Amino acid sequence: MTRYKILPLIVFLAALVFFAVPALAQNAGVIEGQLVNKTAPPGGASVAKVTVTLKTSIGGSEQGSKDTTTDQDGKFQFSGLNTASNYSYQLVVIYQTAEYDSDTITFKAGETTQTVNVDVYDATDKADKLRFHASQIEINPGQGRLEITEHYLVNNDGDTTYIGSQPAIGDSQGRNNTLKFSLPAETDQKTLQYSETLMDWCVVIGGGNLQDTMAVLPGQKVVAFMYQVPYKSTEYSFTKTFIYPVANMSVLVKDTGVAASSDTLSGGQQVQYNGANYVQYSAQNIGANTPVTLNLSGLAKSGNSPLKWGGIAAAILVLGVGLGYPLSRRRRVPARVQRQAADRSDDRDELLMRLARLDDNYEAGRMGEAEYNARRAQLKQRLVDMNRQTERRGKA
Repeated sequence: MTRYKILPLIVFLAALVFFAVPALAQNAGVIEGQLVNKTAPPGGASVAKVTVTLKTSIGGSEQGSKDTTTDQDGKFQFSGLNTASNYSYQLVVIYQTAEYDSDTITFKAGETTQTVNVDVYDATDKADKLRFHASQIEINPGQGRLEITEHYLVNNDGDTTYIGSQPAIGDSQGRNNTLKFSLPAETDQKTLQYSETLMDWCVVIGGGNLQDTMAVLPGQKVVAFMYQVPYKSTEYSFTKTFIYPVANMSVLVKDTGVAASSDTLSGGQQVQYNGANYVQYSAQNIGANTPVTLNLSGLAKSGNSPLKWGGIAAAILVLGVGLGYPLSRRRRVPARVQRQAADRSDDRDELLMRLARLDDNYEAGRMGEAEYNARRAQLKQRLVDMNRQTERRGKA
């Protein structure tokens, strides 16, 4: 009798071990790596005893985080991680007040260890290595309003991260501004929208400027935003002042019969851009804090026209293939490079469109808040990863 009583217990324990093994295996993941200070000597401060945070997401929705501290060589390790396909991770490091994030980390089937190094840089409050490699501004005259889209290729040509030196005007958190873009006094601030390269929580509007408080890492990044400016007359003077030098500036005015003139900008030739006719004006080597004015006349009065998010997406596509030079005189690019650039731009454009559709579906009540937040976080993370890859290519 005892023998028959023990047998079910043995079967139960065997089943328990059988089902427990996969669960244990899934929690056997390890993410390890090292902080590497890329600032050249005599810079290159220590990366010892720096806090590294590991964020965990399930199905694209962030679920929690945990911290560890680097050793004397900047090495770190997180263990006991779930390696299931719906789990993803990201490393976040605050080094000398600047934030550094890794790409999204996942485990493929059979993998238990991922090695990820995080590059960091010494921080600086000197902006002498920053410049706008290119600035393109599109002006679309509507009835009683101008739709304006601005986009920039921002270069940090040094090997230190710029953290700003002046407090952002109007920022309750006391952060420094690192990038600042002047806005027309008449700007309708309710219409301001920005690309995913400007994070909502890092943007501050104050003192007549759009201010970014995110640290500027070495390399190149794209910034784009759009807004509307109402006007009451048939004439309007659009003026920009840049905080950093601008190597190449281009202003495109949609060809609606509006006349434009400028003492600083030259050109006035017709170009095809984004499927429409524009008149292009340009200038090179504009000094910091030098005002540039474009005078518009023959504007139509009254009415209103809504902004379209797709304008920013299209602008980023152009920036990705060498904006800042006359559109009709672009240099030839090898076919392989063209395909790679087009693929990356198409992917980014598709993600932006998916975000816009997601927002529309949520506002229309076609999905719940939890699903909306999870899917939006996942799409935004993919965009952030794509932008980081672009910045790394700019450093190469």
